[in-house]
Amino acid sequence: MANRSVWFKALLTPQSLIALVICLATIQYALPISKDIMRQAPKIELETSSGQAVSSREIELAVFDDKQLERPLFKTVSVAEDDAAIIRIIVESLQDEMSIWPASLTLDTVFLLGEAQTAVLDFSFERGSSQPSLNDEWRLLRSLSSSLKRNGYANLKILINHEESSSFLRYIRLDSVDD
Repeated sequence: MANRSVWFKALLTPQSLIALVICLATIQYALPISKDIMRQAPKIELETSSGQAVSSREIELAVFDDKQLERPLFKTVSVAEDDAAIIRIIVESLQDEMSIWPASLTLDTVFLLGEAQTAVLDFSFERGSSQPSLNDEWRLLRSLSSSLKRNGYANLKILINHEESSSFLRYIRLDSVDD
């Protein structure tokens, strides 16, 4: 008990009481300031991409008309310096330019194989949906193949619904595509 009275007497000294008041005042003063600082802290947005640099690039599209004549088209696009992203932009640009592109034909995945830069495009396509005519299917496949070649992707392999297919959509054999 004698020990307790010594500590109690020490806490009741004027120096201890002043130190306690200063400590409480500092805490009371600092708490609202820290909340304000937290409210005013700048927001930092992190990149959501995979960290690849995005740059402007000109792509060349080869769009074939209903008379099977090629109409070259140049577009400047912002794209990551990634071959798969560039190929995807080429396909999306063709979709925008060609009114005959079937709504049920969508590009799922892009692969690039080997040093020969073989572009493997995996499309989803509902075979029961509206089918393009023979001429329209030829135009689609020819535009796709020519556009990729003009942008440096010489070889093309097409998968339909994640599988190899002998025909593109219905009529054109994939092994017969020759530019």
